[in-house]
Amino acid sequence: LYAGVGPENARQTTDLLHEQLVKLRRHGVETHEIDLAKAKLRGHLILSLETNGHRMARLGNAAALGRPLLSVDEVIHRLDTVSAVQIEQAIDLYVQPDHLNLTVIGPKEACVAVDTIQR
Repeated sequence: LYAGVGPENARQTTDLLHEQLVKLRRHGVETHEIDLAKAKLRGHLILSLETNGHRMARLGNAAALGRPLLSVDEVIHRLDTVSAVQIEQAIDLYVQPDHLNLTVIGPKEACVAVDTIQR
């Protein structure tokens, strides 16, 4: 997760993010939210191919990570086949609201504002 906020909003933002992670663990994701996320990812992928820089970054990432370069159709197919059950499994595995790491970059008052977060 990422949030870019001013120091005066740092504590409230971290509290809200934590609340949303707890909610995600308890209630999961609804089907319409999954459909919306997939549509957004498909659109982002297609738009990212409009510039040479993005296309080269995609090629470079695949090469640097030693992964095959998948066609856009293959990426979209894989995205479309992700199931609600797989998403629930990922949430169970990776969303751990009581075991978070927090990094704050900015003025000291922002760091102090979130310094005492304990769950």
